[in-house]
Amino acid sequence: MFDKEEVNSSLNRAVREGDLEGAKELINSFGLSYIKEWSDGYVLLCQALINKNTAIAKLILNHDCKVNIENGPKLTGTPLHLAVIS
Repeated sequence: MFDKEEVNSSLNRAVREGDLEGAKELINSFGLSYIKEWSDGYVLLCQALINKNTAIAKLILNHDCKVNIENGPKLTGTPLHLAVIS
């Protein structure tokens, strides 16, 4: 069984490296709210867009990612802004 730290590390790595199958497996197993710091997928979506992993961004969006978060993590730009500049 995975612990939260391992799940967090594995999904962040999959999102950064463009591992679509790995990301899909973890998201299907744990969802987007398993780790509080993911902010219901918002942080993962931003990471996918920063790393130009559009297939993973689509996967995250299709799992009802929160794209407009008030009082969320302080990231540079919104997901839309990151998509435009990527």
